[in-house]
Amino acid sequence: MFHYLHEGRDDEITAFGAYIDEDKYPYAWVSYSAVERNYKRDMLKYFDIEPHRILEMTRAWNCSWSPKNTMSVMFQFAHDELKKEWNGKAKNGEIDKPLTGIITAINGNLGFQARAFNGVGFKTIGLKPAKFTYLVENDGSLKYMTRRRIVEELGLQNTAELVNNPRYAINKVPLLPTYEMAILFSKNDENKFINKPVFKILNTNYRNG
Repeated sequence: MFHYLHEGRDDEITAFGAYIDEDKYPYAWVSYSAVERNYKRDMLKYFDIEPHRILEMTRAWNCSWSPKNTMSVMFQFAHDELKKEWNGKAKNGEIDKPLTGIITAINGNLGFQARAFNGVGFKTIGLKPAKFTYLVENDGSLKYMTRRRIVEELGLQNTAELVNNPRYAINKVPLLPTYEMAILFSKNDENKFINKPVFKILNTNYRNG
């Protein structure tokens, strides 16, 4: 997730920011989307968790001068607000069940240690291949882009079509796996993580989305 900070998401469901007085822009931000990737849904089903009751934290950042505990406070605030919102929707019959928890992904290859995530209770539940993806320009140079953006640039339908496409490239140097992390709001639900080994996402499943 950390290397996607300059890539926006058009599927965000909700977001929270921390502001100073009347500043136009926040100094910290966290946003959430529905769980769409098939390999992430498979991971949740492996732990007997219903994917439609989970949100994915897709973006999280703060300014370098932010107070030390900014992100952990932001996460806890967002979780509390999301639980209240979903509980209200379930009570009103807008959705079938309340929110179960949150998942996110951490790329340790960039030196990100995820202290704020661990501090609010996120646990590693899966490992997936870490890939840096690039669009091959006409002159052969590489331009970093997310897979979603490359699909858009090439006019393709989905990420599976990128396989063997001459204008798609990935890192050549092996990287440490990306950590898939989750927090479940019920202590009883969290026992599901104890009873099963960490879920390993295969290269083929990752490539196919």
